[in-house]
Amino acid sequence: MQSDLTRDQGESEVKLKFFEKHVQDIHRSVQILRDKHVLTENTYRIRDFTIV
Repeated sequence: MQSDLTRDQGESEVKLKFFEKHVQDIHRSVQILRDKHVLTENTYRIRDFTIV
């Protein structure tokens, strides 16, 4: 009984660590997309300045 609880707790910790890493990867990807969006917007603004 105790060993089952210990095993289940260990499995839960592994799953939690995997989930946390996955969330960090998603957060990093979202930040990259935001940065690319900002770069694209700024590129258009610079282009508009040089045209005027």
